[in-house]
Amino acid sequence: MIPLGARLAVERNVSEVILASGIVLPLPDQRYSFSGTVIAIGRAPVDAQVGDEILYSSRCDAFELEDGRLVDIVEANSIIAHL
Repeated sequence: MIPLGARLAVERNVSEVILASGIVLPLPDQRYSFSGTVIAIGRAPVDAQVGDEILYSSRCDAFELEDGRLVDIVEANSIIAHL
């Protein structure tokens, strides 16, 4: 997957709690921003490189890959910080 323009493909770091019964509960602190690892960059210059850990706005498009990974397509101006 190669994003177009000034966009990045980011594998989201999912925060969750697994109960003893096996039930998975996502943590509620991810309503406004996410963190993740950059896995691909479009052709326009951006302030991140593949492998960087970033914090980004929750305004993005989310996709699930065939292997079950959750990937967000993030615009370069949605990057909040490098971690």
